[in-house]
Amino acid sequence: FVALNLIENRKQFTFVFFIFKFLLILAMWEPYKKGYKAWLQLEKSLAENSVGAYLHDMEIFTNWLQAENRMQSPEKIELKDLETFVHYIHELGMSAASQA
Repeated sequence: FVALNLIENRKQFTFVFFIFKFLLILAMWEPYKKGYKAWLQLEKSLAENSVGAYLHDMEIFTNWLQAENRMQSPEKIELKDLETFVHYIHELGMSAASQA
């Protein structure tokens, strides 16, 4: 009985740790998203609809990272992650304009 209890406690700890790590990594993305939004608005002078579309694309990317169990801080993203993501959205049938 004690061994089963230890195993269950370890599973719960592992799950809580996973959630904590995920939330921490997700929170790391927020300053990047805000900076990206400011860059799009101020440096690129894009319309609000365009800014919203780019931010939506970033949301799709972070959701994909999560679904593929690849969620990591933005500075650890590699070219192969982006290439795999572009292949994924191509498989979904998104248009070239949507992939930009």
